[in-house]
Amino acid sequence: MPRWPASWPVLLFFSCVILLPFSRLAGVAVAIICIVIIYLGLYRPADVLVRFKQFFALFAPWWLPMLISVPLAVDVARSATVSLAAFRFALLGTFALLLLARLDQHRQLQRWTAWLLALWTVDLLVQVVLGVSLLGIAVPADRPNGIFGPDHMKLGPTLATLSPLLLVYARRFGRPFVFPLAWFAVLVALLLIGTRSAWITFAVVSIALVTREVMQSGTFNWKGPVALILAVVLAAGAAWQLSPQFKHRLQATTQTLVDDNAIDRAVAQRLDIWQGATAMVADRPLTGVGVRGFRFAWPSYEQIDPDHWQSDSARNALHAHHLILEVLAETGLIGLLGFVVAVAVAARLWRRASGPQRETAWPYALGLIAALFPLNTHYAMYSTFWSLVIMWLLALYASALHSDEETTMPEGDLSR
Repeated sequence: MPRWPASWPVLLFFSCVILLPFSRLAGVAVAIICIVIIYLGLYRPADVLVRFKQFFALFAPWWLPMLISVPLAVDVARSATVSLAAFRFALLGTFALLLLARLDQHRQLQRWTAWLLALWTVDLLVQVVLGVSLLGIAVPADRPNGIFGPDHMKLGPTLATLSPLLLVYARRFGRPFVFPLAWFAVLVALLLIGTRSAWITFAVVSIALVTREVMQSGTFNWKGPVALILAVVLAAGAAWQLSPQFKHRLQATTQTLVDDNAIDRAVAQRLDIWQGATAMVADRPLTGVGVRGFRFAWPSYEQIDPDHWQSDSARNALHAHHLILEVLAETGLIGLLGFVVAVAVAARLWRRASGPQRETAWPYALGLIAALFPLNTHYAMYSTFWSLVIMWLLALYASALHSDEETTMPEGDLSR
């Protein structure tokens, strides 16, 4: 077992996830990481610069369009503040590439994260069954939310996005029954939470895991998909009995087959928001309304129809609720081009990596694919919370694919 001095970079990076349920406290961990990198830049400038350049090639296509959108933004001060603050993620990635340079460090981080996600899942299940979580948090009126509490309703998509770190670790290092048990527990938890975007995200994760297993084995066993379907039916039945929120969500979703307005209801009245976002793109096709400017531009684009049922969220939209539309509305065609370039750079990095590097990066890659899957609704890409989740995964993805199995660092050596 590695001693504490050798594990501090892993622990510090892991703290970003530990603090996610506590709103903006995760930003404290990021701030400490930035301070560490600035400090190391004074003593090891060559090493830091090399790693910074490696990550910046992946980060720049996402970040530079944010800066370009500032001069023509509807709220220049807001867009400028968010864009400049986003540079902290470049330092986050530099930290990962410099101080998480070994594959064994990634295995340690994945093990810790897997156990944390398992704890979140068990805590949620206990909260639903007993009415109070392991930490004494009662079920919120809206929906169960576990350790995230009643004022930070983000457990569902967060757990679904990070679930590959739990499931891949369980598949690789657990006994044969651990993986299906972990998968089923996460499935039940997500169904109970009732967030449909999380259902789609987890479906992407599950399909990708099954597809990769088939491709690696070269054979297709029909028993696996049948067991998967039966498990989903069983989990849905349990969620139906335990969660009124799940029952309501499922009924709203199935109504799309019979109700003329049910499609809009099934996506929580976001069709009007998407229509407004499209109008923003038409008016400002090149640079958009500026990062985080959607909320300020929305009053000029909202479509209020007295005969059309809408929720308060549609009347006071803060973001586009869709990744591609958000990128287009807030950073324009330049932002979309940057997004495509970033995906291409990430794919190129994957192709050039070795087998062990790919295996280590796989859960991060799957988390990113699931989070950015376009046929879904999304949290705000440029928001403080969700951008941290995405950039945390991206930093680890780049770190794993740049890692060296033979690289070691003397324990506790900050200055070399």
